[in-house]
Amino acid sequence: MQYLALSLAALATAMAVPVSAQDAAENAPVEADDAGTSETELVIELPSPEMTAALNALDIAPVFDGHNDVPIQLRARFDNQINGFDFADTSATGETHRDGRAMHTDIMRLREGRVGAQYWSVYVPASLP
Repeated sequence: MQYLALSLAALATAMAVPVSAQDAAENAPVEADDAGTSETELVIELPSPEMTAALNALDIAPVFDGHNDVPIQLRARFDNQINGFDFADTSATGETHRDGRAMHTDIMRLREGRVGAQYWSVYVPASLP
């Protein structure tokens, strides 16, 4: 049943995108170019069928991420001091890494990647008191 829903969603999207692109092209303003002609080429980039199918699948079943290095990065880079840490955008965290690498996880990228849940497992050696 899920596959049927996914197929129908992909089909509906595939049919709707060209129609909306055609509407946009028909309603686009006409501008004069340097030669004085009154036609302007309108280029609309449509997502590939594969991307459309992937986005539809992620709408139905978001990603569950079972491995994320945020906890160890916060420990190593920020000595576990997270009160002022900006989880919205970590692209400026490169200066806190010895090789200048920024962290890979933030709210913006989690949303863009359609991550629906995060969970972590914690390894604790048996030798710990």
